[in-house]
Amino acid sequence: MKENYQSEIMKTTLAALLHDIGKFYQRTGAKINPQSFDSSFTKEFGQYKHAAFTSKFISEFFPTLHPILSLAASHHITNNEISKADQLASAHDRKSDEEEDTEFEHSRYDFIMKRMNNIFNEVILSENPETKKTFLTIKPLTQFELTDKDRIENLEQAKQEYKVVFNEFTSRCKGIVSPNVFVIHHQLYPLLKTYTGAIPSATYQQNNPSFKPTVSLFDHLKLTAALASVLKASDYQYGKEGQDVKLVFLEYDLSGTQDYIFQVTEGEETKRDIAKSLRTRSFFLLLLTDLIGFKLVHDFSLSYENILFSSGGRGIVLLPFLPDFEDKIQKTISCIEKEIFEKFKGKISFSFAKNVIDVNEFENNYQNIMNAQKKTVLSGKKQKFKTLFSNPKFSFVSKPLLNACELCESYEAEKNNRCHDCNDFIELNSILVNNKKIFVEYDFSKKNNTSNLSFSFQSLGNINIYVQLPEVNDFSYYVTYNGDELGESKFYANLNAKGKSFNEIADLSEGDKKLGLLKMDVDNLGLIFYKGINHEYKTFSKVLMLSRFMDYFFSKHLFDLMTEKRKNHIYINYSGGDDLVLIAPASEILSIASEINNAFHLFTSQNKDLHISSGIDIFDSKSPIRYAVLQAEAALDQSKKQEHKNSFTIFGTTINNSDMKQVIDECEYYQNKLAKKQISRSIIYKLYSAISNSVDNNNPIEAFSRFIPLLSYSFERNIDDESEKTKLRKLFVRRDINISLLNLYKVIFEYALLKTRNVKEDKNEQ
Repeated sequence: MKENYQSEIMKTTLAALLHDIGKFYQRTGAKINPQSFDSSFTKEFGQYKHAAFTSKFISEFFPTLHPILSLAASHHITNNEISKADQLASAHDRKSDEEEDTEFEHSRYDFIMKRMNNIFNEVILSENPETKKTFLTIKPLTQFELTDKDRIENLEQAKQEYKVVFNEFTSRCKGIVSPNVFVIHHQLYPLLKTYTGAIPSATYQQNNPSFKPTVSLFDHLKLTAALASVLKASDYQYGKEGQDVKLVFLEYDLSGTQDYIFQVTEGEETKRDIAKSLRTRSFFLLLLTDLIGFKLVHDFSLSYENILFSSGGRGIVLLPFLPDFEDKIQKTISCIEKEIFEKFKGKISFSFAKNVIDVNEFENNYQNIMNAQKKTVLSGKKQKFKTLFSNPKFSFVSKPLLNACELCESYEAEKNNRCHDCNDFIELNSILVNNKKIFVEYDFSKKNNTSNLSFSFQSLGNINIYVQLPEVNDFSYYVTYNGDELGESKFYANLNAKGKSFNEIADLSEGDKKLGLLKMDVDNLGLIFYKGINHEYKTFSKVLMLSRFMDYFFSKHLFDLMTEKRKNHIYINYSGGDDLVLIAPASEILSIASEINNAFHLFTSQNKDLHISSGIDIFDSKSPIRYAVLQAEAALDQSKKQEHKNSFTIFGTTINNSDMKQVIDECEYYQNKLAKKQISRSIIYKLYSAISNSVDNNNPIEAFSRFIPLLSYSFERNIDDESEKTKLRKLFVRRDINISLLNLYKVIFEYALLKTRNVKEDKNEQ
């Protein structure tokens, strides 16, 4: 009975997922034979032509899906759960589709020539935003590329660009040969994401001639499928009076991330394994967050589409508010809390909150959907594991360890003096290092598997990891990392400095052999999602797009950038969602931060309202990494306290990102001067000491003025180059010096000294 129920929901999901695929086909310039079966899906002459192409697509490439063909292609002429879901997901009158088809019939092809608007063009937080509008080229998402052209001027070129992508897409579709709707879904979903994730859905909006196509076809298909599956599960009947159909937006959030990731004991015996353990612990928490999302949709017989967002330790799923919802969700949360506590002894936990809305509230009502005051906490951060307290047999007391693991000191040691989990993390590191692509199975049936590595969570399910494409289990869920063969497709910034230890990375630093830890995240992210897009044009699809492309930058775009420039020097601990933590030679850390800032600036259409703040800690490779993370976190907080944020903090000093290039250029200038002995380290050190002592004073300008005579004498006495003397006098021998300049040069000189620690001192200086 349950399998039949799941099968019916899956058929609806697939039909909704393909309902507008005809738009993709139509834009290639293909024709419909007027005598064909496909032409029957044209409602009157010139309207909904894309529905005929949807029929044509299914007939040609998925003949086994013929039973759902009519359901998918007739959404404009038949009122059902898919037509309702399409209306809700579009958040605009369906005449938009009529207009596009009318253009087609009257040989006006602007809808083919338009490119998709970069979602970041629409983010506005300030009164006078500055952007340089960019648009997405017609390419697969994996070949993401921006252009400043909003349209392709030549129609034949536009058709050809669509045709190239469409032909690649359908060539891969032909490889899906299973008649099983679940297997087809597992394999088709990621292909749709790759090939329709950068092409526009609607290209017109009624009564809005300035409309820019901003939502991708994939995001529209995904949201429509999510809504349709919920309506199907709710037994929704279009037009029936008195229906009380509600949607549930259920959020989950992971706590304890930092403590868990950096729960490693650092000593001589464990030094080489620390880098391996840290990175895989971080990746493991990504897997764990997805496990929670898949468990939630699994218990409601739903799939990938209903996980609206899952990244960075949190997610949102869309569920039906069924009569037994409360009992069902409490049972699921209880299972999660029990197994998470058993596995991690309370060190990490998940909190849950729901927002229940009427189905008719969904359209154009994002503010209410995400309104924190409307949410109901099911299990909060201050109510951890509350479902376990009702079980008198459940014990919260851990037994003392007889032989603690040398890496985490939290579990009994087994093989190699390490606990089971730490051994698995070392094995997982090996898998990540040696395989660009991996497949992750979320298995709730716990069938026998042939995975390369498996993490068991007892009644919660298993996480199975494969390095080769696994045999598909109908009722499992899959994620392909750095590929799109199966299930959800995600990117993982798999950069590990070619397997170097932290000591070896530090040895690559110029001057002082130290490490730099960079922690970055996007400023005002909550405000961006809540108020960044004008409410008049805001749709849930746009918000999902914004989230997905933000994650794309940190997980894929940034990885490509760093791989091209510094793949042997950088160790990415985590990069995804809207933040990152990476480790590199200390002498390169500022340049890396600058490269990331510049890349983000270009990626986001040079939008002045979008920027990143960062915190940097410089530390010895023998120091505990968790302390460096805490210091970088504190530095990031300091950056965030600035009025407009958009800053970086290093050596305890915060500077606006706009001055980062000057810091790097000036540092390189003095580094070269020191290397050529045109200026001595003593002079630089005197300047640095004077500035450092002054900025820590209650009156820094007055404090620095006391050093000016001594500095002026030192310049005259010890610098032969007149141009250099003149430069330093103009900078520091003056009454109108300001605190910003002092902070700037405090960092410049300290960084220059760090990068030239091996330059010999001139003994003749005074």
